[in-house]
Amino acid sequence: MEVYKLTDLGGWTRRWRTNEHNWIEQPLLETSGEGELCTSGWVHAYIDPHVAVLHNLIHSYFGDGMRLWHCNAFGAIKYDGQTKLGTSKLLVMGEMPLPMPKVTMDHRIAYALLVGAQVWGHRIFGRFYSAWLNGYEPHNIFLPVNFMAEDAGFYRSDLLMAVKECHPVKMTCLATSCKADLISAAKEALTIQRLPVHQKHTRL
Repeated sequence: MEVYKLTDLGGWTRRWRTNEHNWIEQPLLETSGEGELCTSGWVHAYIDPHVAVLHNLIHSYFGDGMRLWHCNAFGAIKYDGQTKLGTSKLLVMGEMPLPMPKVTMDHRIAYALLVGAQVWGHRIFGRFYSAWLNGYEPHNIFLPVNFMAEDAGFYRSDLLMAVKECHPVKMTCLATSCKADLISAAKEALTIQRLPVHQKHTRL
């Protein structure tokens, strides 16, 4: 199975922590395939490179100094929706040839709004996304977040804090980890070209 893996610039994951591994020196790693994801029983990977890059913020946080690798996954596979997966055997085939995109706050906000539009429809999220993309800063930008919180059954304060802490990707994962097509949203979000902000507040 074709998957993707993020590392730091030196090819390390979990550097200076338990289970650290250098994928350049040792491109193959096998684990037990037992237990929960994010434990030593699984190797962390992604089904899409765009999702990998955007979710770096909340999963690994390699910052701008990250590398993306094309891999093959074998053995047991365990999914966390489309956000990430675990495999019991991973082989790094080579580094992705394209330069890594620099993920900006605009990319992350676009991703959160696009996923929201898929799950809850364009009645609210589509209008916000269109206005925001055209350079407006809606004065009630937290309205979709409140809507997501009520619908998904999450604590509203958790979602609002995720946005205020500049974690729209975290907001998206909290509310929609298995409901939306994260791949298409990530691809679109990373190619947006937002117009310059020309009005601080806009009532929608």
